[in-house]
Amino acid sequence: MTAVGARLLDVVIPAIGSPAGVALNAGSELGMLFPPPRPTR
Repeated sequence: MTAVGARLLDVVIPAIGSPAGVALNAGSELGMLFPPPRPTR
């Protein structure tokens, strides 16, 4: 499966089937990490 840009969160993350974090631009000074969401009660 290939997804780029804005489609990443719409396509790839739901396809994983479980909570997952996302790393954006991990190799750059502007990199960000979005951890997996916490389960709701």
